Amino acid sequence: MKPATQVLIERYQKHLYAIAFNICRNQQDAEDVVQDTFIQYHTYKKEFDTEEHIRAWLIRVAINKAKNINLSLNPYPQEKQSHRHQKQINTQVIGYHWIPF
Repeated sequence: MKPATQVLIERYQKHLYAIAFNICRNQQDAEDVVQDTFIQYHTYKKEFDTEEHIRAWLIRVAINKAKNINLSLNPYPQEKQSHRHQKQINTQVIGYHWIPF
């Protein structure tokens, strides 16, 4: 069982966004997490047994991605920056201009 990605986006986008935002505390990072989660689902090769399995998988992937963003940005939570802000800083350091997509 592997429903179309668009069907799952319509069904779970808001829920995954709420989960990601609660972890990231940043709108742009939460949106990135949701987008990356659905991209990973779309490219995932295995089939799922049930709709509940798909939902649980999407939630777990979104949680892990949100946590990874938080950990990769700054190990000190009191000095947290947004994922996009950190990308801008990183690209400016090496001489590239960050163009948001």
